[in-house]
Amino acid sequence: RSIINENLEKAVTEEKDIETMNNLMLGSLYAGIAFSNASLGAVHGMAHSLGGLLDLPHGECNSILLEHVIDLNFDSAPEKYNNISRSLGIEINSLNSVKEKLLERIRILRENVGIRSFIEIAGSRDDLYDLLVKNALDDPCMVTNPKELSPAEVRNIYERILQEKR
Repeated sequence: RSIINENLEKAVTEEKDIETMNNLMLGSLYAGIAFSNASLGAVHGMAHSLGGLLDLPHGECNSILLEHVIDLNFDSAPEKYNNISRSLGIEINSLNSVKEKLLERIRILRENVGIRSFIEIAGSRDDLYDLLVKNALDDPCMVTNPKELSPAEVRNIYERILQEKR
């Protein structure tokens, strides 16, 4: 059971109420307490680099990166992802379907709260990608990621989520 999962989508609609907002605040508090006792992995390490270099909100960066990092990490920590899936209300019948169901739930949640799947930048520059990757791989959060990501894997994610403004 996830108090954030149960309240986040309603909290961004006009139907929100004091109980929903209180539950979301409580879920946020619980998450903050949990974060204070753990290093957070590649999503946060990459979000630190992305948000810092492009002056973007940390939460938005995390949301955009989450699906991509789960996709790479899943096979390195399937039981952890099964637990996350259960807390999101995803029925687990076989390991083969869990990953796709989890990625779909994360995508739907991101879309329903109004966060796009990409970030627009002015031009595509190799030096930007090089700096994003270097900063991400140097971030202390990367140490506890379930899988050691290669520079190519990190760059590939950044290339998928950054789009040139048109």
